Amino acid sequence: MQDHRQAIRWRANWQAKIKLENAESGAAKDFTNCLIYDITLRGLRVCLPEKMEVDTSVKFSLVLSEDCTLENLEAWVAWHKAADGNHFHGLYFTKISDPCKEKLYRFTRNNFCEQINKQWWKDIDKDMDMEQQQKGGEEMDDRRIFERL
Repeated sequence: MQDHRQAIRWRANWQAKIKLENAESGAAKDFTNCLIYDITLRGLRVCLPEKMEVDTSVKFSLVLSEDCTLENLEAWVAWHKAADGNHFHGLYFTKISDPCKEKLYRFTRNNFCEQINKQWWKDIDKDMDMEQQQKGGEEMDDRRIFERL
């Protein structure tokens, strides 16, 4: 299986609440507990008690915390996997407003700061390794400049 992700996933394992809107009637169900395994600004992996059909669009609201509610979201159900009576789904956001993106960014920044910093330094280390390989791959220990001083 090929990974096509372009955004960094924050491993969340976060209890949240989701309210799905019924596509046929347009009626919203009550909020249901869910577990978010990872999240990005482009989508999320979520565990739900009920199955959603793959390759369909869903409208929903998501409560991540008391001060972070994302409303009027739309996502594409990219995949589904059932295990132990639970349903795991990969959702790709197709509609998320700029204020919701900002709330989601602040939420990840406040709750997963350590992961963000770790990923940031990992990327810098990777860039430095790549730069070192492009220069020939070996370190130089030339101290001739100090002999003149």
